[in-house]
Formats: sequence, C-alpha cells, structure tokens
Amino acid sequence: MNEQNPTNADVIVVGGGTAGCVAATVAAHTGVSVLLIDSRIVADIGRKACGGALSADAVRAISEIVGPLTSAEIAGTITSGLLAFPGDSPAVELDEPGVILNRPVLGQRLLSDALESGATLMTGHTCMGWSDRSSRTVSIRRPDGTETGATGLVIIDATGFRSVLTKAAGPTHPDAPKRSEIGIGYCEILPLAENLDRPNRVIVQIAPEGARDGYSWIFPMGSHLVNAGIGASLAAADRSLKKHLRSYLDASDFIVVHAPETESVTDAVESRRSAGSLWSGSGMIPLRRPLAGLVGDGFLSVGDAACQANPLHGGGIAPSIIAGSVAGRVAAAAVRTGDCSTAGLWEYGVETMRLLGAPHAAQDLIRRLLSQLTPDDMAFVAGEMAVAGRAFRSLYSSSPGLRAREILGTIGRAARRPALLKLLLESGHRVSAIHRLYRNYPGSPDEMGTWIGRGELAVRSFDRLVRRGRG
Repeated sequence: MNEQNPTNADVIVVGGGTAGCVAATVAAHTGVSVLLIDSRIVADIGRKACGGALSADAVRAISEIVGPLTSAEIAGTITSGLLAFPGDSPAVELDEPGVILNRPVLGQRLLSDALESGATLMTGHTCMGWSDRSSRTVSIRRPDGTETGATGLVIIDATGFRSVLTKAAGPTHPDAPKRSEIGIGYCEILPLAENLDRPNRVIVQIAPEGARDGYSWIFPMGSHLVNAGIGASLAAADRSLKKHLRSYLDASDFIVVHAPETESVTDAVESRRSAGSLWSGSGMIPLRRPLAGLVGDGFLSVGDAACQANPLHGGGIAPSIIAGSVAGRVAAAAVRTGDCSTAGLWEYGVETMRLLGAPHAAQDLIRRLLSQLTPDDMAFVAGEMAVAGRAFRSLYSSSPGLRAREILGTIGRAARRPALLKLLLESGHRVSAIHRLYRNYPGSPDEMGTWIGRGELAVRSFDRLVRRGRG
C-alpha cells in the first residue's frame, strides 16, 4: 500500500469515500500525481450509514465506471418490494429489481482501485479547511494533533456534507441548504433468528412516526440479515431516530396487515434484543438539487459536499461514482494542459449538471410536491403509478436518467381527482422546465449570474404553486 505523508501533489482529493476514491482512481490512472487524504484508518473507509439499495439501472451505470459489482459487494438481490403508507391507505406492490450493497466491501475495493492506479494515501489526517486559498493549500491535522499543509494544483473536495472546503469559498456560488433540505438518517445491520421467507423483497414505510416527511426501510441482505433504517429531513425528524426505528421494528404491524406472507420478518427482527445489531450508524445528507456552483480556481466539489445525492430518497452511491469519475478526468486534464483556473475546470460543472443536476433538480421539485400531499393523496398517487408500472422505477430510482416529466405525466393521465390532477399537471410543466434549465448549464463562469437567478426563481414559484394547490 502506497501510504505516505507527502505535502503536495498535482491533484489532492480530500475524502476517501465513494466520490473521492473514484476521482483519485481516474486522475491517477492518467499519470498525474494524486494524494488521497482521509481522517479515518484504512479499515473504516467504506463504512457509512446507508441503506445501500441500488436499482438495476444504477447498477448498470456504475458498472460502466468502476466495473461489475462482485459477489462479495452484493449483500442481497431485490426482485420486489412493498411501499406502505400511514393510516388506512393501502400498500403498493413494487416490482423494481436491484441490489443491496455490502457498502464496506465496495468502499475497500474502490480504495484499492485508487492505490493500484498510483494514488498516494494519507490516513488519520483531518482536513481543517483552507490554509491559503490562493496557493491551493489545505490545512491538515496529523494524528498527533499537529498541523501541516498540503498543496495541489487542483483540490477535489469529497469530504461529505459537512465539508469545510466547499462552504468556505470553494465554488462560485455556495448556496447553503435549508433545514428542510438536509436529511438525517439512522440504520442498523441486524441478524435474524430465522431465515426470511422472502429474502428478495424490500419494505419501505412512508412517513413513519418520527419521520413525517421521510421513510423507514427494511432491506434484506440475504436470508438472515437486514439493513433497517429511518430517515427524514432535519426540519421534520423527531429527536431520536434510533428510538423511532426500534419502535417501528417492534410493532411492524403493516408487515402483517399488508403482507401476511412476510410475518416471520416481525418475529425475526424482534429477536435483535438478544442478538444485538452487527453495526449501527447515523449521518446527514443533502436533500436538494446540487449546489449551483461546483467549480473554483483549482477547486472542484463532488459528492455530498456538492449536494449531488438523489433528493427524493438521499441515495448518493451512484451519483458519487458518476461525479467522482468526471471530477478525476477533468482535474487531470486541467493539470496536463496547465490551466487549473475556474475556466479550465468548468467542464466538470457542465457535465455533472447534465448527468445529475438536471434529473436531481427535477426530483427536488417532486420532493417538495410530495411533502405537501396528504398520506391519502400520496398513497393514491403511488397506486396510480404502480398501475402504470412505474412505481419504484420512476419515484425511487437512483438512475441518473430519470425522466421527471414522464413521472408526473403518468400520474396525471391516471388520476381521477380533479384538484390533484390539476396540481400534478401544472407541476409537471415546472419540473420539465427546471430539467431543461439544468441541462443548459452555463458554458462559462461569466453566464452564471443570470442562470442562478432563473433557478432560484423557478424553485420559489414552484413552492408558491404547491401552496396554492394544497390551500
């Protein structure tokens, strides 16, 4: 393992998560020098509070970048699911195939890929922020508490949602997320006393107690393990998500009511008191469209630091791999051409906004709409989508190719509630418009001012539309 303590490199990647490792791999593969810095020890890289679910579309997308997933990286294969709602609303059957990841194993493989490509690893070192922004030097705290600086031609911020680089004059327009745009989640990996009857079926509960604008999940990891968790926005989450998850698992009434054939899940999950969880964790994620500006002089923001997770459900694995790949390629090209200015790195923003920004901006509006629907209306919408065969694929897909207007158009054609139908159809036009806006991200930094104004106006006007439609 090429783990050393250098002080400079052509490209410095701060953060050894999914986005950071992929960016380091792609950049190092071109021959430029790459330093990958992470605050954790090697064994902890890849561990993160995460449901780990990927749709079949997302699996195909990331496999083109990092290669096919190995059997060790796939903890479970999904063929169906159940989407449940609060109250008496009927559950919706889902038929979207996918996988549940063994996240730590994938994380370790991505780290190995970076090292094998030639990146140098510095673990146990925490980025404290910018030491000298003009010279592209970041301040690094060593394990012994002393500090040093690391200087690069390009700094890639992959430190996650709490980044101290992006928030401190990295991109051209750091627009801080609101509390309603910040997700918080808690999950556990639980052993089961009995094998699951249906180990290929996921269960998602919308708006459980303690997460009125979020969801809880039970994702099978084979026949005797489950990834169980709960998540909501910071504005809506109650104090203890851990407590609410355990209450939800203890009751699990909807599993019995809506899926009698999975009754053994309830008994099995309740046995965790004696068996204990194998792992638990919590974390924060962005639930919004990407930051408007992702590029600065010698700087790129990627992954959760750039708010590139899927706004509907917070899935960030596929987006991080996609964005990390683009960041590594653009950074290396800028080093080779000798232009690491904002203009020289601008291609990263244009490409990632086309691949991720456009669908995620559309999904952000859909999330804002869904958060204002009553449980009955949401169940009705999901039911109509399921009838149309698009439930999981359209609403909860991690695929960057999501066609947002198609989602709402499908709902609108099927709906039989005039007021809701009107709101959905009007929303569909706005969703389509913001998708076009992000697809047409400015081709140069000089055009950003007008574009940012149009984006902010689009979001504010959509929020007013939804308020009127539900008023």
